[in-house]
Amino acid sequence: MTINMELPSPHIFSAILSGSISKLWEHPRSVLNSFLPLLCKVVFQATPTNQDPTVTWVQYRKALHSLLLDIEPVNRVQKYLQLDFAELNHDAIKEQQLLKKLRPGEEQLRSESVLVSSLENGILTEFERGGIKRRFRLVLSEMLRLINQVETPFQL
Repeated sequence: MTINMELPSPHIFSAILSGSISKLWEHPRSVLNSFLPLLCKVVFQATPTNQDPTVTWVQYRKALHSLLLDIEPVNRVQKYLQLDFAELNHDAIKEQQLLKKLRPGEEQLRSESVLVSSLENGILTEFERGGIKRRFRLVLSEMLRLINQVETPFQL
């Protein structure tokens, strides 16, 4: 089974690094899709390292924002930027350690979780009603539980 993946253009990397919006505009919007998380972070969160935005920096962000307005998936990427991935990583590591302490089969019986506090209405209802942070934590918790089950096969 072969997977054909198109590699991102080095021209886009250089345009982003140089701050050349005109070079970014030259590429089709579909080609920019693999760069959306980076571009969205620059527009919606990033500030210069000196914490004093220059006129050039503000102009760059405005021009980049106008470029991104034409790309529909930006709205989907933008909502994930509010997550604190450092906190999630820390909690996921704690969750893994907690799961490793349990004996096989105890995962379903456990009542404590670092990632997910009380499930009042079941996991599916919580996922449907929860916000982006809650959903992300639920999925991450379930993935870690499944990984733990695969790593520790039935040890009787």
